[in-house]
Amino acid sequence: MNAYERLLRAGGNMGQIDILGDVAAMVTEADKGITTYTESGYKLADKTYVGLGTATGIVMNPPGGLDITLNQPVVTPFKPLLLCIPSWAAPGIMVVGCQIGPTQLIDGQPIPADVFTEVANSANFSWPTVEMSQSINLVLRNTNAVVPDPFNIAFYGIRLRK
Repeated sequence: MNAYERLLRAGGNMGQIDILGDVAAMVTEADKGITTYTESGYKLADKTYVGLGTATGIVMNPPGGLDITLNQPVVTPFKPLLLCIPSWAAPGIMVVGCQIGPTQLIDGQPIPADVFTEVANSANFSWPTVEMSQSINLVLRNTNAVVPDPFNIAFYGIRLRK
């Protein structure tokens, strides 16, 4: 049994885990019309953090602010469950976009960073798994007249490993 199957059987607080992409079956079980893959050998899963780096120089630039993009590739598949932005840095910061592979995860207008702080009540989400060939791209905008001190951002989630 691979790590993904164990996560599904764990139930309880783990919930359903979504894997980005087509329905897949092992090569030996594949029929026409099903995407195939070769077992990657991931046997273990950990709850861990992936740091996106330091947001620096988020200056106010009329109209509406200057966007900065934080980009972080992953070394093993990672399922983000929680975005962590420090509450002291969040006022006036907007999450303009978040992209994993080809999937844009923020629709509509920018979302206040306050939604993703350590004290937020609604910070949990279920976004696609970040595959090894993909990166997490997070776009932030400062709508405040004050330039915040540099701050670090991280995702909390499930990482597969061999």
